Amino acid sequence: MICPPLAGALECLAAAGREGTAFLLAGASGFCLLSHPDPVQVAASMPPQSSAQWRSLDAAVLQQLLMGRLWGIADSERDVLIAHDAADAARTAASTGATAVICNPPSFEAVIQIAAQGERVPRKSTSFGPKPRTGLVLRTF
Repeated sequence: MICPPLAGALECLAAAGREGTAFLLAGASGFCLLSHPDPVQVAASMPPQSSAQWRSLDAAVLQQLLMGRLWGIADSERDVLIAHDAADAARTAASTGATAVICNPPSFEAVIQIAAQGERVPRKSTSFGPKPRTGLVLRTF
C-alpha cells in the first residue's frame, strides 16, 4: 500500500503493526507499507533454534526474511546502516537512492521474555533511554 507523507505513513505502520508484522519502506518515490508476510516464508527463513517469541519480532522478520532470504543482504555494519530516527532514515534513503526500512519497536515485555530464554534480539532492534552521555563516568563515593 502506498502511504502519505512521513507522519501519516508512521500512523499506517503503527496501525498495521497492531495486527502483526509490518514495515514501512522509504525511498525517493515515497513510502510503501508492507504487512502480513507469508507465514510459510517467514517460518522457512528463521533459524531453527530460535524461539517463537524471537521469530515474531518485526526485526527478526526483517533480518531473516526480507534482508536475508529475499534481498540477499547480510546484516552487517558495513552493508546495513542504522538510524534511530525515522525522518533521518527516510531523508538519507531519498537522497542516496537507497531504501530505508522502518519497523515498529518490540515491546519491553517481548525483550524481557526473549532475554529470559537466553536469546538476544536482532541487532539494533532496541534502543532504551535515557542513556548516559558518551564519556560520562559514574562512580560511587
